[in-house]
Amino acid sequence: MGETPHDSVPTPSFDVVLRGYDRAQVDEFVARLRAADGGTSPPERPAFAVVLRGYDRGQVDRWVSGATGAAPKERRAEPGGVRLPGAYSVPVFDVVLRGYDRRRVDPLLRRVAATLAGDGSTAPVTRSEVEGVELRPALLGYDRAQVDAWLKETLPRLPG
Repeated sequence: MGETPHDSVPTPSFDVVLRGYDRAQVDEFVARLRAADGGTSPPERPAFAVVLRGYDRGQVDRWVSGATGAAPKERRAEPGGVRLPGAYSVPVFDVVLRGYDRRRVDPLLRRVAATLAGDGSTAPVTRSEVEGVELRPALLGYDRAQVDAWLKETLPRLPG
């Protein structure tokens, strides 16, 4: 028999970043595209909303153009080829019953990610500052092992 409809369009995996495409809209479009694979023409690419924490826009645009054969969506150039403040990746952690307090972790993550990206949207953070931060457990917080592993991997890249 012929191939099943979902065989030729791979399931994508996108990074979650600040100011990315709405994840639900992208996931719904990918599902429609995979369902249409094989017999019908691909659905038209919608204009995805940009949200605070969404899928990386460049990754989504490249995947959609590759999956549909369409030219990549035109994006406005950033002034002088400079990265816009706040346009950097931050990790996404699982929320568990007893984890690190998200209200303390999120600002720290933003500062560390901005420092690593050379972004001026927040004050740079040093390795000693991060080591001095006390992350307290809270109900429905970030998975402690994931946060600790990310910090352990990231700390050596921060300035003294």
